[in-house]
Amino acid sequence: MSLGQAQRFVDRRIAQYNATPQPDLGGLSPNQAHLLLSDRWDGTGPLRIAEDLALSDFAQAKALAVVNGQRVLAWLAEHGPIALTPAGYLPRRVVAELIERLEWAPGFIAGVREYCRVINELDVHPLHVNRVVLGLARLLQRRKGRLGVTRSGRELGDPARTGELAARMFRTHFHVFDLRYGTRGFGGEEFQALLPLTLWRLSRLDTEWRSSEDLALAVTPPDVGRRYGTEVPVALGAIMAGRIFHTLCDYGLLETDLDAWSLDSERFRRTGLFGRFLSWRWP
Repeated sequence: MSLGQAQRFVDRRIAQYNATPQPDLGGLSPNQAHLLLSDRWDGTGPLRIAEDLALSDFAQAKALAVVNGQRVLAWLAEHGPIALTPAGYLPRRVVAELIERLEWAPGFIAGVREYCRVINELDVHPLHVNRVVLGLARLLQRRKGRLGVTRSGRELGDPARTGELAARMFRTHFHVFDLRYGTRGFGGEEFQALLPLTLWRLSRLDTEWRSSEDLALAVTPPDVGRRYGTEVPVALGAIMAGRIFHTLCDYGLLETDLDAWSLDSERFRRTGLFGRFLSWRWP
């Protein structure tokens, strides 16, 4: 065999491998995984995000990020621009007003009021993250110390365009916003980079309840999971729950089992909205 023939043989074997589905990639071939991980989330790659769902779809799925995002835009469109504090946060009177107008997970606001004598924006972390995401999505704008709604924010704040708002917020939250900020932690950058593959693997699972550890192992490539200890995957489950799973709950794509929740254990499962909101098209 000549050197040229050997090279052609190697090239064929590599091409065959790259086109062959791999279990560690959730049944995708390396070629498909590359397309997915390099997707710009703009509708030109494999991942497609629906923009035609109604506000009622997200309300029914308890997608608090979307429901509250729409309400924040509507409230600021009516009352803004508002002066921010010298540190750049919402003033307490606005926080108090939004606490009454927005929706929260069971017991959340009661817990905040129990531990905070006065309530600042950072004490209501979901509100703060929501406001940051809306800003990154260019739906809110800070100018000369005041926060107001942009033209796009006024348009997508219309309840009739909630589907477009949800798609814009979802892209921004997972593709632009640094998920480490949402959990006030560092490290684990690969989880955000691997998110397109995580979502694909989630779409292939059944809808049974799974613990955060079991779900993390099911949607994380084995080589990544092993770095966090797959025999006792507490760290992996905690990071994935804090940065990925709870945020997907906020968009109505996962739900948590409140009846079985404890400080030491929580369970998640995919909702019906997941398959309506996210889909994939392969070339």
